[in-house]
Amino acid sequence: MSIPQLPRLPQGRKQTVLILALVCGALGSASAQTATPAQAASVVTEASPALKAKLESAQKLLIAKKYKEAQTAYQQAVALDYRSFEAHLGLGLALFNQNDLLGARFEFSQLVSLAPDRIEGYFNLGVVQARAGDRPGAIASLTKAAEVGRGKVLPGVQIATLRSLAAQQIASGAYADAAKSLGEALDLEPEDASLMLALAETLYQSAKGSGDSAGSSAPAGEVSLSEALAYAYKVKSQSPGNLR
Repeated sequence: MSIPQLPRLPQGRKQTVLILALVCGALGSASAQTATPAQAASVVTEASPALKAKLESAQKLLIAKKYKEAQTAYQQAVALDYRSFEAHLGLGLALFNQNDLLGARFEFSQLVSLAPDRIEGYFNLGVVQARAGDRPGAIASLTKAAEVGRGKVLPGVQIATLRSLAAQQIASGAYADAAKSLGEALDLEPEDASLMLALAETLYQSAKGSGDSAGSSAPAGEVSLSEALAYAYKVKSQSPGNLR
């Protein structure tokens, strides 16, 4: 499992804001930063010189994939300041990369406690729950991540969150819910062909499992199928090579 290059945050807020990503059912890791990194000041006290130095050395170990050493360094950072968001985040990542899902789950739950208005804790917790086979828990956490991130994070981060949520919803057979998640993602990136195709496929699957809707002028399945075809033809008109 690879750790990508971490984003450069504005001067004075150089600590890493890193979240794990789950895209279309495949677990991995990805970096992201919120649209307003300064918000961190409301939940994270200014790091002391000792804590800053420890976090920087721990981050280098994490990037170098020296996960056991990174774990030790982040544990030392947590000991310096238990309220350090970055320390718990890094420790969770180090543990996750050693397949210590119980430990990673605890650390990411601490992120939720420290900063319930930020996306990272819920998102990472959802990834760990998915890896552990707790799909209902993953859906709940990723739903909360999408809710918290709405209007607060960069569009790419919110799209990744909604894709992750949709992947878990699809895996559980909740195609209508997945279609809503993908539809919200498409609203953020209306010309994304991969999102349109994913939504078309999900609407098609939803139509296959739909019965007649009481009080509706047309069966729900027919409506979903019509929507699926509309998205599919839009992709075909824009990029014929995407459809077979």
